Amino acid sequence: AESQTNGEDCLLKGCAERDDAHRSLGRDEHRQHIEDLRSQLDAARFARDDARASAESSRHDHEMAMLEARCERRIDHLLLAGYMRVLRRTFLRGWRGSILNIHPSLLPEFPGLHAQRRQWDAGVRVAGATVHYVDDGVDTGPILLQGSIDVRGDEGAEGLSERILEEVERVIYARAVRLFLERQQRAIARKEPENTNPGAAGSKRPD
Repeated sequence: AESQTNGEDCLLKGCAERDDAHRSLGRDEHRQHIEDLRSQLDAARFARDDARASAESSRHDHEMAMLEARCERRIDHLLLAGYMRVLRRTFLRGWRGSILNIHPSLLPEFPGLHAQRRQWDAGVRVAGATVHYVDDGVDTGPILLQGSIDVRGDEGAEGLSERILEEVERVIYARAVRLFLERQQRAIARKEPENTNPGAAGSKRPD
């Protein structure tokens, strides 16, 4: 899962773009929403720093450090970018459907490392990036969103990598985060009881 995208920046953009979901909020509710978002981002930064600190540790210790950060910081989601490790199934069990990764190719083509150069070397006419859910394989999780660009043919491998980053990755990750959160909101709403007034059902008008 090789990528240069800043996942934290995409989280900021993705959450900030959720205007439709909050247009009806009053001023106090909107202020609370902003504070909640700041808290989530603080938690994400702490988790990122913890993950970096454990990057050279064993696979087991690294994943344990991430789980501890999740519990301590009450983290609900993980956004991966440039995270070149395969997470074990035992770790993923508690994060089902809650981890996204961005990969610089149009999956399922060119999974794994050096995807940009491999696309250039293969002479593809269309290149791009994919945001996908994370499973225990190498860039094999279900696809959430993709974006593409036409390859000019004169940019070279490094130039193509830069174009994928600037023109695709930094655009679609923010959109994917928004889509991801909106889908989760709808799923939560479907689980909530339709009648929010327990006394309404079967109530009688006073005589």
